Amino acid sequence: MISTTIDIAGPPARVREIKNDSSQFQWQGPPVYHVVAGLHTFEYRPSTSTPGGTTFIQKEEYSGLLAFLMSPSLAGRKIMGQFEKFNTDLKMRVENKSGY
Repeated sequence: MISTTIDIAGPPARVREIKNDSSQFQWQGPPVYHVVAGLHTFEYRPSTSTPGGTTFIQKEEYSGLLAFLMSPSLAGRKIMGQFEKFNTDLKMRVENKSGY
């Protein structure tokens, strides 16, 4: 496994790469105060609505004693907003709509 630093939002985090291939990129974040940890996944699938396109799926699976706090109705709401912004920015960039 590869260890790297991810800096998406907030302080950079040291993570362990779990899987990285043509269909999925997955990493495990460090436990926060040893009570909650996240397994983050980016999936790439052939689009069922756009011929030749790709469907991008981003998700986080939490584990640990306080994992329930990360639900979208609690602390996870802010994280979901960050995921949505990341997804929108990524879509614009890969479709070359934003002038990158």
